[in-house]
Amino acid sequence: MDPADGPEGFMVELAEEALTRAGYRVQFKVTPWTRALGDMDSGAANAVVGIYFAQARQRKYVVPAEDLGVSANAIYVAAGSSWKYSRPASLESMVLATIADYDYGELNAYIAQALKENSPRVQVMFGNGALEKNLKKLVAGRVTALVEDRVVVAYVARRMGFLGRIRSAGDVNPENPAGVAFSPRDPRAAEYARALSEGIEKLRASGELRKVLQRYGVADWK
Repeated sequence: MDPADGPEGFMVELAEEALTRAGYRVQFKVTPWTRALGDMDSGAANAVVGIYFAQARQRKYVVPAEDLGVSANAIYVAAGSSWKYSRPASLESMVLATIADYDYGELNAYIAQALKENSPRVQVMFGNGALEKNLKKLVAGRVTALVEDRVVVAYVARRMGFLGRIRSAGDVNPENPAGVAFSPRDPRAAEYARALSEGIEKLRASGELRKVLQRYGVADWK
């Protein structure tokens, strides 16, 4: 979340608190996801927040022992739609809104093939505010489906006043541990990962982690 618009998001808050207490100075910068991954690969960024650990390992990032949540994606449609998601092939009758370079689990192959074919069945959004733009497209009828994390949609759609105008049409497998991963180009990446994990353990033990999550309406995932 952009701190200029409100809270940073519980993952950012928890990571900042854990690392600051360990003596590190943390600077959080909002960038489009594709650029964030590029900055990690080049070493321009030390860490990225909100990444699925499976994706982080595929990209050879340094993954801490402690995650910062479990992400579960779902397909969203307009509130008046009767369509239901069952498997990737069931999306062939829909126009699906996505965000560039996101990991969508069982939808990855379907999305990649549609993009390879330049199919209008999949639209990709780039840049900051990508989810907000996709939600506006869904409500306006410019797409007929949207894929995103359930917790994120609940928070952002509520803030935008869209909760009553959309509904979940089914979950996308699998659920994904997610959190902060560190750039392998940083020689201190493993050190940062240990400090983050130790800090999260302390925040959970003290009850402070739960208090942060409560501000976002989220329960502890462990």
